[in-house]
Amino acid sequence: WTVATGEVWTAWRGSRRGTHLTAAQLEAKQAIRAIRNRKAGEADPGGPVIAFRGAPTADTAVDAGRIFDALNWAKQEWPEMALATTGAKGAEKLAIRWAQQKGVKLILARADFDAHGKAAPFRANDDLIALEPSCCLTLAHSVDRDRSGDPRPFGPALNLGQKATEHGLRHMPIRARSA
Repeated sequence: WTVATGEVWTAWRGSRRGTHLTAAQLEAKQAIRAIRNRKAGEADPGGPVIAFRGAPTADTAVDAGRIFDALNWAKQEWPEMALATTGAKGAEKLAIRWAQQKGVKLILARADFDAHGKAAPFRANDDLIALEPSCCLTLAHSVDRDRSGDPRPFGPALNLGQKATEHGLRHMPIRARSA
């Protein structure tokens, strides 16, 4: 065919397979399927997921110590863990820093305020629960006694704990050290 027409023969349909192939030829559907499978593999957490929500005001050294203690405990329980959080300021930024230092895979379930408005932090909790975490760690308010802030607990952290309990997931609230 090549000698007669000067063109290289290719199959009209299907992938070209055989022992005498000189160039890779794939059908588009197979290439797309392979790309999807590769992307799905990259997005796989690869181990148990630990969900964490914390108050934005919990950003002191005392809070960091308690958060790191809780996350170190989780890492001991589930060595191949992935940390899931929304990436909000305060306690969750501290948890992200811990994950980066420990080499723990990080999953961000960001709150989409444009789409959900004031309900966005609670919708982010739905995304965290959909990951089917092995454990949910929550810090509803700062554990630092010297912190003179709002005494009300952080609603989205309480909501995550409540949803975890409703779904039969393990929930561990982070509390101040007992004196």
